[in-house]
Amino acid sequence: MVITAVTNHLFTGVMSDVGLHGDQDKTPGTDGPNTTNHGVTEVTSDLYDQVHSNDKFSLVGKPGDNDDLYSQTNKDIEGGDDNDLEDSDKPAAPDGGWGWWCVVGCALAHFFIGGFERSGGILLLQLQDKFESGAASTTWIISLSATLRLLLGPLASVLSNKFSCRKVVIVGGLIFSAGVMSSAFMPELEILHLTYGILGGLGKSFAYAPGLVIVGQYFKKRRSLAVGVATAGGGLGTLLLPPLFEILFEEYGFMGAFIILAGFPLHLCISGGLYRPLVDNKDKHGKLKDKEADDVELMPLKPKEEVHVDGVNNTDDRMTKAGECDELTEKEKNNLLIKRPSLKEIKRKILGKDEHESKKLIDLTLLKNSRFLTFCVGICFLSLAFNSVLIFIPPLAKELGLTRLQGAYILSISGLFDIVGRLGSGVVLNLKKIKPFRMVIYNTAMFILGFLSFTLPLSRTFIEITIIGALYGLLTGIYTSQKSVILADILGSECLNSSFGILICFQGIGTLLGPPFTGLLKDISDSYDEGFFFVASVTLLGAITLAVGNVYFYCRHKSRKPKISKNDRVDGD
Repeated sequence: MVITAVTNHLFTGVMSDVGLHGDQDKTPGTDGPNTTNHGVTEVTSDLYDQVHSNDKFSLVGKPGDNDDLYSQTNKDIEGGDDNDLEDSDKPAAPDGGWGWWCVVGCALAHFFIGGFERSGGILLLQLQDKFESGAASTTWIISLSATLRLLLGPLASVLSNKFSCRKVVIVGGLIFSAGVMSSAFMPELEILHLTYGILGGLGKSFAYAPGLVIVGQYFKKRRSLAVGVATAGGGLGTLLLPPLFEILFEEYGFMGAFIILAGFPLHLCISGGLYRPLVDNKDKHGKLKDKEADDVELMPLKPKEEVHVDGVNNTDDRMTKAGECDELTEKEKNNLLIKRPSLKEIKRKILGKDEHESKKLIDLTLLKNSRFLTFCVGICFLSLAFNSVLIFIPPLAKELGLTRLQGAYILSISGLFDIVGRLGSGVVLNLKKIKPFRMVIYNTAMFILGFLSFTLPLSRTFIEITIIGALYGLLTGIYTSQKSVILADILGSECLNSSFGILICFQGIGTLLGPPFTGLLKDISDSYDEGFFFVASVTLLGAITLAVGNVYFYCRHKSRKPKISKNDRVDGD
């Protein structure tokens, strides 16, 4: 809606902040006003005085002719949603195009990062053999690496906002590779906390968080499918890397295996190269936007010239459209250059909302959302249990008399079903009839994961552990791939960067405490049974926490729905 008549105090207030000075030597990019863009005509104070001191110049229409138009626009400004202000700054998700290459890059990152972390049980046995250490002290190295990947998620989000996802991921791949390489030459277990734990975790953090964020920005309608495909790389890494880790350690020893493994994280630089920033340089029809489309010129009027503004014909004897009068020189025309701001800019001016205030590096006020907070706490509990199960499956298999390679195969089969869970959930949970129940399905998967964890220490054969591991992998595929999708459902995609950084920070807390405590229970009881019973209980606690948050949200949402009384109903309905 175009405001063609405003009061002087509003006019001068807006114009003084965002107006163009009359002495600018700038040629307008269009022949006249672009009536498809909405805004208030802005001028500087000099031009304002010049216009009102000259009878030949005036605004379109007479004061009072457009009061209804002005009032309606005021309603739009005062009653508008602040979220609209933010959304208008963000490029529209193309739901395809280069976004699929971002999916490929994200899948590649998940392949190596997920493969390394799912091979934690293989590394645990190798470290225990070399340094003759206990389960609790050894798992601190693996846990620290996975924890920093998550706890430093907000830092990765901040750096991605400041520099770009591409640069942060490439640097992360180089740091991760340096951490693995230096671990090959460390003579003491404690030093591995610095190399593999801290340095490797820092690199993984920089390479992990930006991938899901940029995929979420490129996709909206097909976000569930895109994220499912992207995170399926983690399942593929679990399928292939644990047996490969075991073979490398058997063939090349501790040092040789780590030197070879140091080359794997360099592939993360390829992922970063595929993360092209999303730029909104096209309109909905795919045509390039003209940045000068809002520039218009104010000209002296021919008598009774008809001016068309957004379908409204205004006849005035004092104004004409730009370019229809030849009396002025080119310099005089340039001095009368006017720029019309969008309605978004007018909202910022009137509501006192600065353009840079909305671009927060990370928004901790999201934790005031009760549904988001309970989701973070539930994921924290699940992460505590989830990483412990994957790390201690190979040692559990060894305790039952199975070979180390069989323990690696159990993880591989779990990874295969993990891929099925990620891809399947990406398709199924994106169906129109299933979308409203996405959170309920996610919560149900957490409950089932808790019950499966109870059955693991009760298994005694390779087949039994493999079946339970396959089901566990299927459900963890759903859990892993749909985290960012659930976040977008709760808070919206515009908050995805900050919310995802906060979420993986909660995950990091669970990942840090879970494996070492489970290892401590093993050292105390000399059995893995107590540790698995512990992680099963924690998983159920996380599922209950998430369920409480969902019930509270739905009850409050239902109570806010307007109730229609009998007197309000139309007769006959």
